[in-house]
Amino acid sequence: MDEIAEKGLAAHYLYKGMKSESGLDNWLTKMREILESSETEDSSFIDKVRSGLYTDEVFVFTPKGDLRQLQAGSTLLDFAFEIHTQVGSTCVGGKVNGKNVTIRQVLQNGDHVSVLTSKNQKPKQDWLSFVVTSKARTKIKQVLNEEKTLAAAEGKEILMRRLKNWKITFGDEVIKKLQTSFQMRTAQDLYFMIASEKIDLLHIKEILIREEPEENVTVVPVFPEKDYSDTTGTQYSDYLIIEDKIEGLDYKLSKCCNPVFGDRIFGFVTISEGIKIHRTSCPNAQYMMAKFPYRIVIAKWSDSKNALSFKSAIKITGIEDIGIVNKIADIISENKVSLRSFNYDMADGAFEGVLTIMVPNNNVLQGIIRKITDIKGVHRAVRFDTEKA
Repeated sequence: MDEIAEKGLAAHYLYKGMKSESGLDNWLTKMREILESSETEDSSFIDKVRSGLYTDEVFVFTPKGDLRQLQAGSTLLDFAFEIHTQVGSTCVGGKVNGKNVTIRQVLQNGDHVSVLTSKNQKPKQDWLSFVVTSKARTKIKQVLNEEKTLAAAEGKEILMRRLKNWKITFGDEVIKKLQTSFQMRTAQDLYFMIASEKIDLLHIKEILIREEPEENVTVVPVFPEKDYSDTTGTQYSDYLIIEDKIEGLDYKLSKCCNPVFGDRIFGFVTISEGIKIHRTSCPNAQYMMAKFPYRIVIAKWSDSKNALSFKSAIKITGIEDIGIVNKIADIISENKVSLRSFNYDMADGAFEGVLTIMVPNNNVLQGIIRKITDIKGVHRAVRFDTEKA
């Protein structure tokens, strides 16, 4: 008791059986002497010792006042996973010292931290780029792998049903052929891409039923790098110029990327739906250009006197803030565009919505996106496609 009172608990443990640790004993003695000293010449040494303590760690408080120790550089998301895997997996943001912050917020010593969650939130691949604790990284990878496995199983079921409809026998040869065509390392990767709709099932059918390239088909060079915009159906005939005259084929704007006037576009000759107009940034563009170059047709926008609007959607995510919906509505009104729908959800402090509007061109659309991004509480506003091709 005298030893604890005189030199502290650490010294007591040395007394109980750690006397061999003479280095630690000497360090404790030195620290005690310095702290008891009032001499100014020791102040610089104290500062050095203080700055060197816990440089690789950070200590923060939970809403209940519990102390949590994390690796230096830890983010709010690291903290959420430290609390519980489910909390981390559904984290959408939080508060640090009473202020709203994103999941990327880096924590400092003494911060009071609370976490906001949403049942709609799921771990994302990009989370791995900014978390620093091994616990968070391990749990994120675990959840992503589980979701990929489930999605792959769903994709396999989808493929098997379609093959049955097409009267094609499901087997190793079919899967290997598809893996080679799509350059997939494993069958699971193929199934996952099907489930996530990054591979068009019609393209799969074309690969499986095509034995050799068709003859007497004109090969059209890939579209030029020019700024143009697109249209849907014959109502946009004044806007679109298809440079290769293909008789008897109608054309329409593809729903997988919803092009608008001013986008870079190209045409793709489908089997049963005529020519579909896609954005060059369409998720399916690279595949179509690589696998079916002979079905690519050059398309561009042309100025027209007709005043038409193009359908486009914007996905908005952020933290719930007073008046956020009204502010978004005000921006739509200011730009004098037609609002088709606005579906949003606010739960557990998180905001997520999809805004569908009719815009005259890409410049107006991008201007609206920028203004929405500047609204307080909005983390991200991006162009969003709501329908399949």
